[in-house]
Amino acid sequence: MAYPKLKTTKRDVTAKELAKRFGCSTRTVFRAWSQS
Repeated sequence: MAYPKLKTTKRDVTAKELAKRFGCSTRTVFRAWSQS
């Protein structure tokens, strides 16, 4: 599944915040979301 690269959604910002907070990549955050 491809993620929009130019579009910045609220979820995108949240992913970056979570990635920064947990010290992981946004890809890991998206993967965790897709599993839940």
